Amino acid sequence: MNFCNTRIKTTPAEGKPEKKLELLEVQKGMWDCEKKAIANHNAHVRIQNNGASLSTLKTLDMSFLGKLSKDKDPVFGVFPTTNFECTLDMTLNRDGVFQSVACGLPKAIGDDYRKGLKGKKLGGSHRYYELKSEFTGLLPQKVKDKIVALKGAGIKTYLVATTTWEKKEIRKDPDPLVIAAYKSKVYLVDVFDASIEENYVAHEFTKDPEDG
Repeated sequence: MNFCNTRIKTTPAEGKPEKKLELLEVQKGMWDCEKKAIANHNAHVRIQNNGASLSTLKTLDMSFLGKLSKDKDPVFGVFPTTNFECTLDMTLNRDGVFQSVACGLPKAIGDDYRKGLKGKKLGGSHRYYELKSEFTGLLPQKVKDKIVALKGAGIKTYLVATTTWEKKEIRKDPDPLVIAAYKSKVYLVDVFDASIEENYVAHEFTKDPEDG
């Protein structure tokens, strides 16, 4: 195996089946890039030997995240295996049709929520609300082992499960003025979706830039 143009000889550990990949040990005097390469190799070995090799797994089309329950909420939650909690901040247009969702999930999963829910009328009576759920089921030890193996390789894992949500409506006030402070002065950077009071401040309490 080549690390930093250096050939490192590896042999199967005694008593281990040859079909399984073997962990490598860092040797004294190795360069940092060699140590990093070995760490990456060992992470891959842990995945492979626990039956969690990504190259052998099917890919999943996540567009099913747009499926709705009879209450017009998403049927499925996606739960990080670090805390088993899923939170979706939903935004509807004035007709109650899905507009956007914010979540602490990877972009690929968030995008599939957005793609699946696009154009659908949801159950919220308010334009902005939060859906929150927690997975409380038990995982078989075999599944836990695979999760640990993937985590050891720096790969994040999630559970997908049908769920019921705690729903909390969120008051969405008009956005504030955007200002910048530098030395002894404060500057108005921008105004958008401002309230009557905020517009009043923006017009009556500002002055044009000083000449020069």
